Amino acid sequence: MFERCFLCCKSTVITAFFIAFSSIAHSEDDGVIEEVIVTGSYIKGSPQDAELPIDVLTEEDLLQQGSPSLGEMIRNLGVTSANLAETNQFTTSGQANEGMITVNLRGLGAARTLVLLNGRRHVSTETEGVDVSAFPISAIGRVEVLKDGAAALYGSDAIAGVANFITRSNFEGLEIGGSFKDVDGSDGDWDVNAIFGTSGDNWNWIVAAEYGERGKLPIRERDFALVNTDVNPIGGWSGIGNPGTAYFFVPVADGTADFTVTDADGNETTESLAYGGSVTKAFADPQCEALGAFRTAQQACGFNYGYFDNLIELTESTKLYSELNIDLSDDHRLHFEALYSDVDLPEWNTSPSYPPQSLFGPDRIMNADHPGLVDFNTYYNLQASGNAAALTAANVGSLVTDAVEGSTYALAAGDAAAAALAGDPTSLTLSRAMGVSGAFLTGLPESKRRQTETYRFVTGLDGSLFDQSVDYDVSVSWSKRERFYGGNDMYVERMGLALKGYGGPDCALPATVQNDDGSYAFADPDAAAAAAGVGGCEYYNPFSRAVPFSAVNDTVNADYNAAVANSEGLLRHLINTRGSSPHNELLVFQAVFSGQTGIELAGGNIGYAFGAQSRNEKYDFTLFDVNNRAINPCPYTSPVAAALGIIDADQLSPNCAAPSGNSAFLAATDEESTERTVYGVFGELAIPLTEDSDVQAALRFEDYGGNVGGSVDPKIAVSWRVTEELSVRGSASTTFRGPPQSLLSGTITGLSYVAPTLAFKAIDTVGNPNLGSEEAFSTNFGVIYQTDNFYGSVDYWSFSFEDSFQTESFNSILNAYTDNDCLGSDGVATNSTVCNELRTHIFPVAAHTSLASTERIEINWLNGADIDTSGIDVRAEYRFDGVGDGSVTVGIEGTYGLEYERGDQLDYSGDITLATGSDLMGFLNYNLGSAFTSKPELKAVAHFAYEDDVHFAGIFVRHVGDYEDAAASDAYPWLQTIDSQTTFDLNYVYRGMDDLVLTASIVNVSDEDPPAARGDLNYDPFTHNAFGRMIKVGFTYSVMGE
Repeated sequence: MFERCFLCCKSTVITAFFIAFSSIAHSEDDGVIEEVIVTGSYIKGSPQDAELPIDVLTEEDLLQQGSPSLGEMIRNLGVTSANLAETNQFTTSGQANEGMITVNLRGLGAARTLVLLNGRRHVSTETEGVDVSAFPISAIGRVEVLKDGAAALYGSDAIAGVANFITRSNFEGLEIGGSFKDVDGSDGDWDVNAIFGTSGDNWNWIVAAEYGERGKLPIRERDFALVNTDVNPIGGWSGIGNPGTAYFFVPVADGTADFTVTDADGNETTESLAYGGSVTKAFADPQCEALGAFRTAQQACGFNYGYFDNLIELTESTKLYSELNIDLSDDHRLHFEALYSDVDLPEWNTSPSYPPQSLFGPDRIMNADHPGLVDFNTYYNLQASGNAAALTAANVGSLVTDAVEGSTYALAAGDAAAAALAGDPTSLTLSRAMGVSGAFLTGLPESKRRQTETYRFVTGLDGSLFDQSVDYDVSVSWSKRERFYGGNDMYVERMGLALKGYGGPDCALPATVQNDDGSYAFADPDAAAAAAGVGGCEYYNPFSRAVPFSAVNDTVNADYNAAVANSEGLLRHLINTRGSSPHNELLVFQAVFSGQTGIELAGGNIGYAFGAQSRNEKYDFTLFDVNNRAINPCPYTSPVAAALGIIDADQLSPNCAAPSGNSAFLAATDEESTERTVYGVFGELAIPLTEDSDVQAALRFEDYGGNVGGSVDPKIAVSWRVTEELSVRGSASTTFRGPPQSLLSGTITGLSYVAPTLAFKAIDTVGNPNLGSEEAFSTNFGVIYQTDNFYGSVDYWSFSFEDSFQTESFNSILNAYTDNDCLGSDGVATNSTVCNELRTHIFPVAAHTSLASTERIEINWLNGADIDTSGIDVRAEYRFDGVGDGSVTVGIEGTYGLEYERGDQLDYSGDITLATGSDLMGFLNYNLGSAFTSKPELKAVAHFAYEDDVHFAGIFVRHVGDYEDAAASDAYPWLQTIDSQTTFDLNYVYRGMDDLVLTASIVNVSDEDPPAARGDLNYDPFTHNAFGRMIKVGFTYSVMGE
């Protein structure tokens, strides 16, 4: 039987350094060397000094690091940054991806990192790469991370490198394990797992299972995350809350009176003048501050939505993996894999309700006889002299009919006389359906499910042909990811009707008739007016008198009036339940043949590999009816809304000018179903020029078809062993990535903080059918020095991107609109080519003269600015033998980013510069787009450990350097630099009992809080850990050993 290990090896092998490419081993003896297939080459070789930059994490490495979760393991890698592993729900890339774990090498974007499982592709999401949360860590034997472009070998996606998760294929016996991690403020994290393996004369089989739960950690359990706007301008605050801000429209009947007139030169006269109209006065609800809904920096009402969200979501994970290998003969082996994963967030927490995007429309207006408005006005005596809604001599003067420009007017009789002229006010409310009292007055957040199920099946046949002169590996793999994410939002129409007294599930709307001009009117106006607030019809009351308590500061509202409160039935009637299901499916056929050419060089025989691959990719995106634009394109459907003057009749569904859906905050979107097949052929040579030098040459052609087309990508890598201890290596390659199918069409809506509005707004990202592939040129040069006890390496790496996938930055669009003086003056926007183009992104029309009125911004996928990034990786480790009964190891590894230069950012038309190019390395890059996340220059970890046959004890020192926030204003100097952070982890492993291994860890021993950063959580969730000190214990028990 031929001996080999298909992408996995015994622990005695995985502790060696792995060659990234090789042809034939340079060995001093002729003994049999076990061959392995390693990441970075299709040519079998044997373990040697690494000739491409590969990091290898073994089972033992993970055990000594405290058996981290997958998310922790990836975050701890110095070469990764901005990985999705926690909630991160306030960033565009994190929204709807809760529970997902990605690998983001070099911070270039997770979609630019190819993730393999046992050397084969796994289904990817559309924009965030592979979700590795599906992988059962108990079945993982090692992880190989190739930190170099590899599209010439593996095809699209391998721009930044490759992460290959390799299972414990040869495990025999039964092993069970478990762990518990204490996280202050939560119920903690725990898991149990088991793996079983057995074998016969010509087969081996393993099966692994694990179940785990993460306890939710509310944001309110971390004081640093809940701050007011005088500390952080964003800080989890919205300008729209409940209670909120009201605009009173105080009517003044037409009349004539004496006014004091001051002309432009300061001369005063008294004149009898006609007046009439209404005065608009903004009014902060008197209970905002008492109920914890007051933004200190703005001295205005608001809502701290962060109070209701989590840093860690309640998560329940079930994972199963099985693998069967059957030797059909000495030369042929059959291979099967199966995986199932269910990552379930049954109670994803979010705000009790979302605010409306449209703040000043007629649907937000309450008539003068609204019971809540009358009660509010009367209780607080708002129209008494000196109070917020009272008229003054000056603002009555603003109602003079024939005013002369440059002159000012004031009622001569004074403020008291002015106040007496006021009629009963109408009001416009800037509020959300539910706020400080929680969802449906429970004090709790809104909860919806987020769930991901993953399936994977692989069938492979590998072995040797022609008397073992040619090796082959043929496989078919299928994987599918089914994601569901639910949510809630407010019906625009139902709230508009409820503010007029026609709300609630049992309200029988009054009859309407359509006039000859197409408009609508009530069939019986008097009966319609009488029906408001009667029987099953209810008024919605947005004022604090309807708010019984505040969960935010645990305060009972002393001014609460149950007679004007909102019923639970009304509130539930206002809120819809939405759902979206993106499904990705991947079917891969691959055939690889390898061997030796027979061409002998000084260093040995030239090795070769060639093959072909086809990838069938399917993407289906389905929606609940409520957020499906094809079914519910418009906010208003009822003629009653038109009869009330809320909307023009010609804008009733499906005829609205802007089909954004029926919900107040989240836009409707479109279902999609796409499919394509990508074909590739590739070849590789491993050329041993001498006993001390090797060359790898690879070439791949890949064809996406359609408008995307194909690409040819070469790679060359060279290694030279200068001495027994010193080696140098270098590589250069072109890499590419074809656009994911969802980037070519459709619209996806996310939410981001839009500074001019002081609130989150909808960001609609629109697909681009003309999107081309992105390309990159990558280089790597490294030096390795090693002895029996020391290993050290320094690598310089660089990537130069052309036509990179980017979205227009909504912040840059707004900044360009201001910089080009597009706001105009006197309520008239500037008419210019640039301004008119920018206005196609900003909605509604009112925002064109006041960005504070922005409700949503449309951005496009495009082939964007060039990117040049480079850095240095360093690793050094020394082992001191003979210390007691064991050894001591000290080491350090880290990455230092030198640059991340981005060229000028253009808009979709290519004619407008939205932002000038800059170096983003060392900056927070908040809201610059999903491709540009935080990029601290330095990330490093040092370790000091003692190990013998029984004990392992280690200390790990993790450091992230400081970085800047270029967009932080001078009003917040403490946010302009995100401070460096150093944390300490202690890990201990005990092996003093047969078949039992015990572990204990303390993460973040000194309980450091993350440094403050501008953002919703007051820290950078892509870079730092907010959980504080965590204590973890675990065990592994081998019932039957390997």
